[in-house]
Amino acid sequence: MNILKYVLNIAGPSGFGSGTTADAVANKYPDKIGGRTFLITGATSPLGTETASVLWAHEGSLILLGRVGASLQGLKQRLLASHPASGTATVEYIVCDLTSLESVKMASRLVRERCGDKGGVHCIIHCATSDATACPASLTAEGFEHQVGVNVVAPFLLTQNLLPLLKVAGSARDPTRVVNVTSRLHSAHRPQYERFTSLEGYQSKDAYAMTKLCNILHACVLTRRCQDEDASVIAVAADPGVIHESRESALLEVLTFHWIPRMFRKSVAQGAATVLYCTCAEGVQGSRYYEDCNEAEPNSVIAKDPEEGQRLWEKLCALTSWTKEL
Repeated sequence: MNILKYVLNIAGPSGFGSGTTADAVANKYPDKIGGRTFLITGATSPLGTETASVLWAHEGSLILLGRVGASLQGLKQRLLASHPASGTATVEYIVCDLTSLESVKMASRLVRERCGDKGGVHCIIHCATSDATACPASLTAEGFEHQVGVNVVAPFLLTQNLLPLLKVAGSARDPTRVVNVTSRLHSAHRPQYERFTSLEGYQSKDAYAMTKLCNILHACVLTRRCQDEDASVIAVAADPGVIHESRESALLEVLTFHWIPRMFRKSVAQGAATVLYCTCAEGVQGSRYYEDCNEAEPNSVIAKDPEEGQRLWEKLCALTSWTKEL
C-alpha cells in the first residue's frame, strides 16, 4: 500500500483511488452490470448489502445468499423499494449456512435449478466472512475450524458446484468472474493445514489471517485451472480496506495504537468500490490482488506461489470430497 496515495486519495492507473465509491465504479461500467446475474454470499453484511444495492440500482439481477431467511427477505424488500424492478432484472434469495456443507450443497442445487435456463451466472462475489476479533474457538458441522469453514472451505465448494453456470455465461472476450473478498491483513506464513480441522493453539486473529491468504491462493489456482480447461472464467482477490466499525477495523484496534486505524478507515460505500471494480471493470486480470480499485501486490510472496495454491486446492478437494455431482 502506498500510504501517501491512500491518505490523499490519489487515483491509480484505473482512474480510481481509496476514496472512490462503489456507485462511482458502477456508473463507469453500466453495460457490465445491466442484464447480468450476480450471486453474493454474505449478502446481509454491510459489504454484501452495499454491493447488492449498487448492482441492483444498475439493473443487475441478484441471487442473495445468507444464513437467516428473514434478513434476506428484508434486504430483498428494501432493494425493491429503493429501485422497482425494471427490464429483466430480478432479485431472489436462498438461505445458505456456510458452517454446513450440506446447506452449501442444497443452496447450490437451488441456484442451478433457478439459473440453468437463464444464461448462467456472470459473477460470484464471496462477501461472507467470519469475525476476526470475536470468533471463539469452535468447529463447523463437518469439523472444520469455524473461520476456515466459513471463509475458505464453503466458498470453495459453492464455487465448484456453480462453475458450470459461470462457464456457460462466459466468453473469451468477456470471461465470468469469481471475486474473493480478502484482506491486507492476510498471513505472511504458509497455511497450516493441520489447523483446518483442529482448535489446538487457536488464535482468532491468526486464523483469520490464514484464511485471507487462502482466499488469494484460491483465486490464483482457480484461474489457472480454468485456463487449462479453456474455460472463460477468472478469479480475483479484492481487498475492501478497513471499513468503519467493521471486523477489520476492530482487529486493527487490537493490533495497533487506536489512532492508527482512523487514518485508514473507509465508509462501506468506499469499501465496496474495489469489490465492484473486480466485479465489472474492464481490464481486470485473473489471479490478481486488487485494493483501492487498482491492482496491487499482496503482503506475502506465498500468495502468488503456484505450488502452495495447488496444495491448498488438493486439501480442499479432500476435505469436501468434491466431485462434479451435487
